[in-house]
Amino acid sequence: VARKLRIILLPFSNVSWRRIRVQDDSTGSIVYASPREDVNAPDLYIPLMSFVTLVLLVGFSMGFLSDNFHPEVLGRTATTLVI
Repeated sequence: VARKLRIILLPFSNVSWRRIRVQDDSTGSIVYASPREDVNAPDLYIPLMSFVTLVLLVGFSMGFLSDNFHPEVLGRTATTLVI
């Protein structure tokens, strides 16, 4: 995760943008490496965590700052962000 965040925050520090290819043991064909092994492999971990963090921050701000928190605020915020 730290390497992915570094690439997002400092994209010029990444030397190679190529995907890593490995040989599949069962079929013998060449496939792309998994996101765990390849930092350039696309995955949705960081976007998903930012989505969850935003929903929780909106819920926190509604409860702490305006004393207007209800559990449906989280669902309404998530639905609004998806649409």
